[in-house]
Amino acid sequence: MAHRHDAATHALRVAANGHEVPWNDLLFWPGITFAFHLPATAAPCA
Repeated sequence: MAHRHDAATHALRVAANGHEVPWNDLLFWPGITFAFHLPATAAPCA
């Protein structure tokens, strides 16, 4: 993944599985694990 500084994060898009998603959508899982002090390998159980 290229390191980009050409636009604000809310304006960036990333190609994933053949379609583009907002850059900030990539922050959900790292953010949720950090918020609850979970290890990086934790996954939802339900």
